[in-house]
Amino acid sequence: MRELYEKNNGLPDNKVISTALSTKEVLKKYMKRVMPFAIQIRERVEGPNGKGKDAMAITLDFDERAILESNLEYLKGTLNLESLDVKFTSESDAPDRNREEVRPGHPYIEYSTKPAVNVVLDNPIQLSGLFRVNLGISDGDTTKSVLDRVAKIIELKDVAGLQIWRFVDPISGPRKIPRCNDYKTGKVLLESGTFKIDVGKNEIYLDTVQSGRVDIGTAFVYVVE
Repeated sequence: MRELYEKNNGLPDNKVISTALSTKEVLKKYMKRVMPFAIQIRERVEGPNGKGKDAMAITLDFDERAILESNLEYLKGTLNLESLDVKFTSESDAPDRNREEVRPGHPYIEYSTKPAVNVVLDNPIQLSGLFRVNLGISDGDTTKSVLDRVAKIIELKDVAGLQIWRFVDPISGPRKIPRCNDYKTGKVLLESGTFKIDVGKNEIYLDTVQSGRVDIGTAFVYVVE
């Protein structure tokens, strides 16, 4: 299209563009998408805020990845995402669809759901106004990321006051009748670490520096101090 623009001092009729692009061997399997894409490019070239020939540039004058990565937390919050990765289409694991759809200045967004084990967090403090929290924990989640998610669910602005306690015995602990005004007995603060899950067995482990891998179960309590 750039060649046609330079040859005609502007973009020719869509029919001319279609004929020219249909001769490109590399585009033949994408012909159904070629003209919608060409029309979109025309709008970027000739529209009210069109940039002329610059709209057909195949590179940018800024580091697109650096900008996205410097705004990851904002993007995660705005899009309501638990995690967000920025990748190049040149990476070996990039899906073909991503390679086809992405273009400079217009990153392609692909959403996915990670396998997870559901957990329950109860608040043991009477009249606190805080209720049961249900969420899923996936491989690679961290103690910090889970604390952040719980804080978001209960609309807590300062996560520093949030504590999650796990049962020392993850099997029998949750089955015992809780003691009034004593939520710490039989529990320990959830250590810093990275979660590992077994979806088939509905099990969750926490890899910690202090204790190695710990079976933490699927029931917890949380408090805000």
